Amino acid sequence: AHNCKNIVITGGEPLIQDIKPLVQKLKNFHITIETNCTLYKKELIPVVSFWSVSPKLKSSKQTYSKEALKKYIGLPAEKLQLKFVIADKNDFNELIDMLKKFPDIKKKQILVVLQPEGLAELIPYRKRCEDLVKLTFMSYKEIKDYNIRILPQIHRFIWGNKRAV
Repeated sequence: AHNCKNIVITGGEPLIQDIKPLVQKLKNFHITIETNCTLYKKELIPVVSFWSVSPKLKSSKQTYSKEALKKYIGLPAEKLQLKFVIADKNDFNELIDMLKKFPDIKKKQILVVLQPEGLAELIPYRKRCEDLVKLTFMSYKEIKDYNIRILPQIHRFIWGNKRAV
């Protein structure tokens, strides 16, 4: 689209590749990079408009870099969101523990986006959304001072887990 003003670079993990030449060519666009928080590329910070950082919780069986997360949290709050996929109460408790370990998340009011995990066929996505809302309300005292949003994946409501739709 010739009127496009926003570009989102995602993956897998886009930072495992040398994307600096691409980002430099797109310098006139609002560029968002979605990263799983395993890498931090200092040289991209000045040319990327917004970072969507998704540290993986234990249930994902993936890891994130605590050092990279500290560096992302050091960015201005308006250049960053932290996104967490929540499958169950254990994930939610792990999230709360992580928030406490990084006090600048609350201090700077960094946006924290929660998304229900949507891959399990046995539990409908709508139920996962309802469960996440309940967990959030039940934990109100612990999270009330954070800038938290719940953002369901709308395509899951429409198509479920179908691919190529």
